[in-house]
Amino acid sequence: MEEGFSLSRGPMGRAPPRDACQEVWERGYKVVDPDLLYKTSMPCFSRPVRWPNGKRYLVFPPEREDLYINYVYGMPLYKDIGGLPQGVYTWILYKTGPGSPVQLAIAQVDSPLEIGVNHSALAMRVKATTIHGAGELLVELAGVYFNLESGTFTLNWLNSRDGSSCERAEFEEYLKAKFLERAPIAVYREKTYISTLQFTNASLELYAAAGFRIMEMPPGLGLGDGKDRNGMACSSFVGDYLFVVSHTPEEIDKYLEAQKRVIKDAFKNDTADKARFTALFSVLGLSEDRIRQLVQ
Repeated sequence: MEEGFSLSRGPMGRAPPRDACQEVWERGYKVVDPDLLYKTSMPCFSRPVRWPNGKRYLVFPPEREDLYINYVYGMPLYKDIGGLPQGVYTWILYKTGPGSPVQLAIAQVDSPLEIGVNHSALAMRVKATTIHGAGELLVELAGVYFNLESGTFTLNWLNSRDGSSCERAEFEEYLKAKFLERAPIAVYREKTYISTLQFTNASLELYAAAGFRIMEMPPGLGLGDGKDRNGMACSSFVGDYLFVVSHTPEEIDKYLEAQKRVIKDAFKNDTADKARFTALFSVLGLSEDRIRQLVQ
């Protein structure tokens, strides 16, 4: 195990953070509207090398909500790191109400989509009211590693400490120390572990068996970096799809009419959105006449 951390002195022999950090930690970060949503748009930005046979797939929730709930709540949660199989995990330190003890919840991540195991989903499953730490965990033969990567909780908490005199760097060290109290054999590594995961046929088969809707990436929906037109068009298609599968034909028709100007522009100027709408028309099974009305 790597050396350099002491709970009595902090990292590399530095004194522990002052009492202000303890107050912020004990107060915790309030959980607001946790949900089971996951990264449905991730395939729009992930390289084909991460996928089986270089093909990308969109994975949408099952049509029946009970299938989704059953899948998520059927995934095991762990209370400590002892005996964890090798793999990547998410973790949170949390409370379930005033006066309740701080507890640890850990869940294994089977793909970069983080279905049912992102930090918000963990908070929902354990009925957390406040978060007192969140990040990722990597278990290997060589050791156990952790970080504080959590856009939902850690990042927001670090950016909003209610005017406390606890400095950001001090608070990060305090969060590390509090996790190490629960997992003293762990070593901090400041890098994300989930981004190194590959999509596998096994995970796709698991999702399919649980009722998730799996769609091979429609032709023309190119990769993006999260900011360019290709990625945004693909991400918009994901939003389109989730809309149309949950609305009536009449509502969908109104939606298409409202998008008419954007649709016409996409086909006239051959923009990245052309592939988005072409894929959407295919999903909807629109007739050639209806498509012609929309694009001309």
